[in-house]
Amino acid sequence: MTNTSDLPASLPSNYDAIRFWNDGSLLVCASDLTGRCWTGTTAHFTDPNLAPDLAHCSAAKTVEAGISDAVVLHLDQGSNHKAVLAYDSGAIEILEMISDETGESSPVFLTVAYGNEHDDSVSTLGLSCDGQKVVTGSWDKSIKIWNTESWTSYATYPVAHFSSVLSIACHPQVADLIASCSQDGRVLLWDTREPRPASEIYRSSSAVPSTVSWQPSQETKLLVGSEDGDVILKDVRNTKECLYQLKPQQRGITRIEFDPLRSNVLAVCANETTVTVLGIEDDDKMATIFTNDDHTDFVQGLAWRPDTNLLYTCGWDATIRQHNVPS
Repeated sequence: MTNTSDLPASLPSNYDAIRFWNDGSLLVCASDLTGRCWTGTTAHFTDPNLAPDLAHCSAAKTVEAGISDAVVLHLDQGSNHKAVLAYDSGAIEILEMISDETGESSPVFLTVAYGNEHDDSVSTLGLSCDGQKVVTGSWDKSIKIWNTESWTSYATYPVAHFSSVLSIACHPQVADLIASCSQDGRVLLWDTREPRPASEIYRSSSAVPSTVSWQPSQETKLLVGSEDGDVILKDVRNTKECLYQLKPQQRGITRIEFDPLRSNVLAVCANETTVTVLGIEDDDKMATIFTNDDHTDFVQGLAWRPDTNLLYTCGWDATIRQHNVPS
């Protein structure tokens, strides 16, 4: 339990991201408009069922920016909880939770590094499968790659897209492969080993892509969510056709999150109150296996609790909900 004397009585009302560390603890990120500027708060919960009550968090930190996305770094034996936050100010901040070895004071989030290299909001983050790089996408149309040891950016694609970058997905097996999508209607595949790294794998002016996610067990299969509520399964080797297309939502898809235990099961949320879980069959057809509409405002965050069938969701209704998704 943390000392909350320096924190607000509760998290801001707009819950935008939740992430699980591999030990089962939960990171919650929320923001609110204060005057003309957004401020955010992030909190760590050892027991995710006690979120979002800040009285039960292990550590928390308030920041002078809106939090648009977050990733957590894998916990090794003896390592501390670390997270990367994306801000609407164009910056990223790397936080580490430090505990008092004497046990006399509560853990705190300390800033490990801070980078402010984008000219507009950082809209999306991706963590490479080897944990050695974080990729940022921004409304300034650029993509940057950051080293997770030095926390410096060592590669920049200044006009990666012709409009805002909405989503980044790092390949689950190949650390040098990245997918990105943008309001320019395109999905690009990036191979950072190549001198000309980008190739177009999807383009649409009607079903504009809004998020991307790799299917974990399939090296070449990518899920694309669109602004009209479609989920499209693509083989990146075939740029002209899609393997399957389904419309699980009525509004723009904001996140796709695969279940780590079942690589053919994915959760989808959109700019609406419904959460949908889809299954991908062996013939690449998709079907709905679970829906829930308990949220009363837009669902923004999805996270699967490690080693369980439990899906956690958060939204702009200032709630975190738990869903037991059937096997």
